[in-house]
Amino acid sequence: MTNIIVVGDKSDSEIERHITEELSKSYQITFIKGQSIRKIGEGYELLVFDTPGVESLSLSECIIIMKSGGIPPEIRYPERSIIIANSENAEQISKLSEVNKGVISCGSRNRDTISYSSYTGDCITLSLNREILAFSGKKIEPLEIPFEFSREPDNIYNLLSFTALRLVLDNFNSDIGGLY
Repeated sequence: MTNIIVVGDKSDSEIERHITEELSKSYQITFIKGQSIRKIGEGYELLVFDTPGVESLSLSECIIIMKSGGIPPEIRYPERSIIIANSENAEQISKLSEVNKGVISCGSRNRDTISYSSYTGDCITLSLNREILAFSGKKIEPLEIPFEFSREPDNIYNLLSFTALRLVLDNFNSDIGGLY
């Protein structure tokens, strides 16, 4: 089982929608948000906590997704952790610069780990700009991922951070998995 912690404003639910609609096709997800717990999908287990903040964390490993406006917790991060962050949130990046863990920056600049190279009304080409290490230990080389959508995303960062999560999970059964 992989622990995923989504940190930020509870009203920002686009990441939740991506996780529950897309990842539940390949994973069994236990999703905890506030006083709500739901279990959906089948496959390898993911435990997802959606929370406005974290005061302490005693897990051996986890993936942390910072929502667009989320503030990184000032905690001791697990030895094996990956943090997905919004490079366009200066406070987020500043606080994470002090963390000695793997941070995957997502934003519109080509220096970000994940950005995009083109964007039209119904398609975006997402770019992995440098090698990352998936949670499985596999190295994922730079690549471009065309992504068509029927509904334009509310926030491009949410799409970038969800793509980062999918790459980190190393899901070979997904449309992204077929690219690498």
